[in-house]
Amino acid sequence: MEKSEEEYIETIKKAGIIAESPVEGTIILKPYGCMIWEQIKKIIKAKLKELGYEDMYFPMLIPHSFFKKQEEHYKSFSREAVFCTRTGEKELKEELIIRPTSETIIYPAVKEWIKTEAALPIKINQWCSIMRWETLKPTLPLIRNNEFLWHECHSIHASRHECDEQAGIMHEFYKELLKEHLAIAFFEGKKPERRKFAGAEYTLALEGMMKNRKCIQLATSHSLGQKFSKAFSIKTKDYAWMACAGITTRLIGAVAMAHSDENGLVLPPKIAPYEVAVDNQKSHEKLKSSFRTAKMSKEEAIAKGVPVIIEKNKATRRDTMKETDIKEGVKEQIQSLLKDMQDSLLRKSEKFKEEHTYRTDNYNEFKEILLNRKGAAETGWCGKEECSKKIKKETNGSLRIINNAKENAKCVCCGKKAQHSAIFGQSY
Repeated sequence: MEKSEEEYIETIKKAGIIAESPVEGTIILKPYGCMIWEQIKKIIKAKLKELGYEDMYFPMLIPHSFFKKQEEHYKSFSREAVFCTRTGEKELKEELIIRPTSETIIYPAVKEWIKTEAALPIKINQWCSIMRWETLKPTLPLIRNNEFLWHECHSIHASRHECDEQAGIMHEFYKELLKEHLAIAFFEGKKPERRKFAGAEYTLALEGMMKNRKCIQLATSHSLGQKFSKAFSIKTKDYAWMACAGITTRLIGAVAMAHSDENGLVLPPKIAPYEVAVDNQKSHEKLKSSFRTAKMSKEEAIAKGVPVIIEKNKATRRDTMKETDIKEGVKEQIQSLLKDMQDSLLRKSEKFKEEHTYRTDNYNEFKEILLNRKGAAETGWCGKEECSKKIKKETNGSLRIINNAKENAKCVCCGKKAQHSAIFGQSY
């Protein structure tokens, strides 16, 4: 079912994920929203620990002089940065920026920790809030906010090979997170030069397609090369090589958009705060040692997207709303329902993405796909901005992902030799 943005907002409000905030472009993340985020965080934390990242926390305020040091980064982020200029009536000695991302506060500190190459690699992870004041697009709760939560991990290496390898490792992990836990199908590839992270050599990205057939960026991993190490003079024998990656609370919104139905929220079992909802205390006591269980009404459980709902000796699977009788081996029955639901949500997402991805070299057909928002269009692109800008102007569809060009492919816009195979789509 395609949900309008108004229905989407109603779904996440009714589920108890968000409430409105008096501050433009921000939300209140309610307990249930925080619980979903914690489930996602658990998965990320376990992987980062395995990869050798250590949690740290850096100031949210960045001196303007630090923020300006990497020119490409500054030029891009300054337009949406929030500047602090005074305390009370007293002017600050230097303007401070509320972090839109943390490279320029982390790397000056890292410089002091690297005396020899033996100190590398350094792997840092931070959980924090980020502020990017939207000036180009309207905000939408969880999907595009002026403030959001995220994790950002940074690694500093002695060689390009190690740096690129780490960017690839995080990219592969995010693929696993989306597929195996969030049950969301995705396009993968690199961001075009104009849309990569400002200050990166390249950005690896994953893009999902929502039920309204709009694309949404879900996860990114970046090789920064030596751009920031040169800006901040971080070196041993040579300038250090850096990689970073991150995902945000946008994933909660993407899950709601990708899986919800006319009854409300639908959550994949692996990230659902509660796997099972029951209508009585006896059942709760019986099941809570085996499953994440809560006592609530069936109506509330449906709205919150609880995967399995047990009421009056009936088990309802939330995604299909199909009821089955509770049998003697209730735990095994629930385990089977949870696994089947997790697998089914991914299959549906993959099927939806495939059915709404159109492959064409004909510009008129291409425009019709994007203008009528039938889905995403896969086609050839010459690599020139004038073509992607023309497409944006004529279709409202943006260039999302690029990969290696197919043999003998031509640009859908100008007809010249394609440098890339590209995904175009309307987006948030």
